[in-house]
Amino acid sequence: MTKQSVPDRFWTKVDKSGECWTWTAHRTDKGYGVLGGARDGKNAPAHRVSWELANGLIPDGLWVLHSCDNPPCVNPAHLFLGSAADNTADMMAKGRNRARPRTKLTWADVRAIRDSVLPLRQLVASFGVTKEQIYRIRSGAQWIDPGFTPVTRERRTECRFGHPLDGVSKDTGFRFCRTCKASRDADWHARNGRAANARKRDRRAVANAARATIGGQS
Repeated sequence: MTKQSVPDRFWTKVDKSGECWTWTAHRTDKGYGVLGGARDGKNAPAHRVSWELANGLIPDGLWVLHSCDNPPCVNPAHLFLGSAADNTADMMAKGRNRARPRTKLTWADVRAIRDSVLPLRQLVASFGVTKEQIYRIRSGAQWIDPGFTPVTRERRTECRFGHPLDGVSKDTGFRFCRTCKASRDADWHARNGRAANARKRDRRAVANAARATIGGQS
């Protein structure tokens, strides 16, 4: 039996019925096609094989990216070369989330996230993204918009009661208000002191009752 060449094996696994040419054989968890035994008996990403069949070898250090943003597509017309930085920029520009690849945002969603005053957990639940992605969108690191100015929070100098944050925790490095801490400590000691005194009174009452019982029996 004659062994098929890589191009022959490759194109028998491609559906060209649509604008995107879809890989019909094995795919990764993220949807990218895989051709077995393509390079010295080793597996290779199908979209990279497609590029090389159409254009020649891929220069070292370059990635093959999708202009259609469709991982199983192997149409050479939908593929282009780029660096790792280009791949990251393309991912951010298209709003892809690596943690949840099926989740897509639109510019309308991004603007809603940036304008929203809802708690973080509600935004995560509403848009189906991670809290890290919400942070990146609000800071302008993701979905870059030249007209967007991130809102920066000023560093607090006072507690909610207006006292200065004049203490620093040795364990966490967080600043705290010494006045409020002293008040809380005093309340804690007062509550626990009252409880301790009550326990002492109870023990004395039990001891006195026991002595009275013994004295009455003698």
